[in-house]
Amino acid sequence: KMSVPNGGPGQLGHAILAISSIPETPKALTKVTHLIATQCFAEGVTLYLRSGDQLSFRIVFNSKLNIDQVVDPNSLGFPPISLKTEEGSLSGNISSRVALDNAYINIPDVYAEHRFDLRATKKFDRERGYRTRSLLTLPIAFMGSVQCVLQLVNAANPEGIFTPDQVDIAMAYAGLIGLRVGSSKDRE
Repeated sequence: KMSVPNGGPGQLGHAILAISSIPETPKALTKVTHLIATQCFAEGVTLYLRSGDQLSFRIVFNSKLNIDQVVDPNSLGFPPISLKTEEGSLSGNISSRVALDNAYINIPDVYAEHRFDLRATKKFDRERGYRTRSLLTLPIAFMGSVQCVLQLVNAANPEGIFTPDQVDIAMAYAGLIGLRVGSSKDRE
């Protein structure tokens, strides 16, 4: 049974109504990402949009670093992330792997993780005096195709990790993003 930490079982229904009333997709996506961070007790959340073989930063939010921005894809502060290397092999980037494998990855300690290339995360930490601990990275699909990747940063609970309930909650809210992005692409 899934529990909702910051509200009753109707919280997701209220979110659906609130988001569907926002005509601008970037504003709606910002609302959902903030809800996910709140409901999952995450310090931060990043939303990447997939375009071909790349992921582009779209929304970056971190309460501890006071970052809250919708990223203009034409003036990125961060370069897009390639899904594959120049040689055509799979990228070691966690967000790329999630997009390609269409499966979530929950990392309890970034600095103890050796399956993925987390150099960019560690560089971000060094440059900002931050410490990324836990990451929950989820694919967001529409009609079977991964459209986005959502990454939650630093579970703010005593364990410091994202629990199975938080994974379920993030996946439920991420479905709203998939519907919004997928339906807006259908209209283009």
